Order: sequence, then C-alpha cells, then structure tokens
Amino acid sequence: VMTRNVYVGANVDLLMSGDMSALEQVLNELFITSFPDRAIGFAKEISVARPHLIGLQEISIVRGNLPEMGAFEMDYLDILLKTLEGFGLNYRVVGKIKNFDVSIPIVPDTPYYAQLVDFDVVLARKDVKINDADTVEETYQAFLPLDALGVNIYRGYVAVTARVGGKSYRFVSTHLESVPKDMPQIEYINLFQAQELLGKLQSETLPTIVVGDLNSIAETGMSYQAFLEAGFVDVWKRNLIRRNRKGYTYGHDSDLRNPFVNFYERIDYVMVRSNVSIGGWQAIGPVFAWVVGDELKDRIWVDAFGEYIWPSDHGGVVARLRIPKF
Repeated sequence: VMTRNVYVGANVDLLMSGDMSALEQVLNELFITSFPDRAIGFAKEISVARPHLIGLQEISIVRGNLPEMGAFEMDYLDILLKTLEGFGLNYRVVGKIKNFDVSIPIVPDTPYYAQLVDFDVVLARKDVKINDADTVEETYQAFLPLDALGVNIYRGYVAVTARVGGKSYRFVSTHLESVPKDMPQIEYINLFQAQELLGKLQSETLPTIVVGDLNSIAETGMSYQAFLEAGFVDVWKRNLIRRNRKGYTYGHDSDLRNPFVNFYERIDYVMVRSNVSIGGWQAIGPVFAWVVGDELKDRIWVDAFGEYIWPSDHGGVVARLRIPKF
C-alpha cells in the first residue's frame, strides 16, 4: 500500500488570515511548482513500488481567471492518471471525496478569481477486486471555519473493501486538518475528525488499513495517540528496513526548491488493525516500509525552469504488509 500527499503546490495556509496580499504569492507558487512535471515523479515512485492500493491527498482542481493570463485550469487527477498510463501503469479510481471548494475574488466586481477544489482519492491496481457496494465517501462533521475568507474547510475519508490474494481488507484514506505552528488550537479539530473516523471503524471485522496525512506528529500528537488507543498499529514501528529509522515525511520548502532534505517530522502514516493477535500482539508483518520523495535523486528536472524540484512538500510512505486472516 502507499500513501501520498501530492501537494497542491503552494502554501495556502497564507490565505487563512484573509490577507489578499498573500494571494499573489500563492498563485505564483502554484505555477512554479508545475504539477504536470511533478506527476512524473509520482509515476516513477509508483512504477517501482507497484502498490495494490494508493491513498492520495490534496488531489486538486485549480482554476481561475487572471488579468495577466486569462482563464486557466489544472485537474491534478486527470494529469496524474494520464501520466501513469504513459508509464504503462494500470490504476483506476475506486473512491473519491470532495473536501472543499473555495473561490477567491482577485479584483472585486470583476470576473477575475482563483478557485481551489480539494479531493482525497483511492486508486487500485488493475488486479485488485473492489466491492463497489461497500465503498464509503464521507465528509467529517468537524470542520475548520475561515471567518476571514467567509468559507469553511471540510475534510473527509474514502473507505473501500479490496480483495487481494484471496483475502479481503478494509482500506481507508484520509487527510485530517492541518495544524499551523501558530494555531495549535486547530489540533482539536484534527482530533475530532480522527475520533469520528475511528468511531466509524470501531465495528469493522476485516483487517483494516488506514493511510493518509494525519497531520498528527509521531509520537505525541493527539490523533496519533487516538489511533493507537483504538487498537491500530503504526507499521513504521514494525519496519524491518533499518535505514531512515525516524521516517520523517515533512517538509520540503513550499516552492519545492530546497537543495537538501530538510524533513523534520513524521505526519504521514500507514496504520493497521489486524483481526489476528497472539497474546495481544497483533499479527502484522513482516513489515517492510520506506519513505519516497526524501532523497535528492527523487527530484524532477523541469526544463521550463532549468532546475530540480521535489515532487511534493511531503514524502510518501510505502508499506509491504502481510496480514494473516483466519
């Protein structure tokens, strides 16, 4: 399995204050972080790991009308799927939740605007069987109100039942609310979203795999602890690969041009709850997990700019799991 926050391409947290002077910086970053080029980096990662299931966060549609360039639109999912196809990779969308849809006027009383639509998506490899009747795409009741912009930021999750190797698993992908360093109170919104998801999964009897950007720091974050208390195992703690023991997954510079790796925290996870345990020890493994997008060789050369950029401000996590089922 794989989790990957593909990154919208700009530090949109700058807009939380309602300061429209930051809008120009955000829009500029969106274009200089060139998602079509970054999609090549994601395709390379997927072509190496070939995961059965992939949870994607910050899959965006960015559109607008600017005074200097006119109308524009980038559909990240369409771009990524076409790039994967170009690499000979056969993945399909099996779940998709729209989280929020925000439009910001650039010049009042004119047709100029910028719009961001955010999705979480689950992709399945061609040979994975999905029970479509069991697919759930839900929005959390807890949300972040941005009074300065007059909008609400919603988050959600996608859950599917997948059959791999004759066994069925519940696979869930989510993106919990981001917690800016200067706004620690938002961690409670993050926690409420985690608790809502865990409540939905409480009665699940299948082996359950939750992946995503939980925006909760290992090992002290409240949502991180909530997952452990609900019986989930952080598979990174069972990882048999000895390099990169800290497993940091965040964060590259917002313009993706930092010339060295400056990850400093782990907020992207694969959490598993097996239905088989021995003396309270959940049978998950052997586990082989690794971070992608965290080495200089993972950067993408962009001809238009004549420089390297990282695929995302996050690293992704790939985990090879063996979960017995009796």
